[in-house]
Amino acid sequence: MRSWLWTGCLVFLLAVVGCSSPQIAPPPVVPVDPQAGEEVTLTKEHLAAKLGIPVQEIELLFKEAVSWPDTSLGVPEPGKFYAQVVVPGFRVILSAEGKEYAYHTGELEGKTTVIADPGAVEGGWRPPPP
Repeated sequence: MRSWLWTGCLVFLLAVVGCSSPQIAPPPVVPVDPQAGEEVTLTKEHLAAKLGIPVQEIELLFKEAVSWPDTSLGVPEPGKFYAQVVVPGFRVILSAEGKEYAYHTGELEGKTTVIADPGAVEGGWRPPPP
């Protein structure tokens, strides 16, 4: 009788432990200086050349890391085909001359590629909710 009771308790404990999901700690958040990084420099230089203004007149509003689902970096052109690979990069929002400009960046073929997103800030840019 006692062995049956111990066996039942053991089976119950194994079932409870085996059915519970493991508690995995989230990765630590590491603060990053949003001004730092090649993507900010490249996007500011691109916008400065486009507008014909000094880089110092361009303000960084927002920068976030993004995993783009393909090599279009989130800005596909009609009629073009893109490799379906995840591309690490950034979404960068800049401000100059009273307007906001969106840029998408990604690492393609070993170098940082910058693409302007013409429709991303129509009507004004708002930061994402926390």
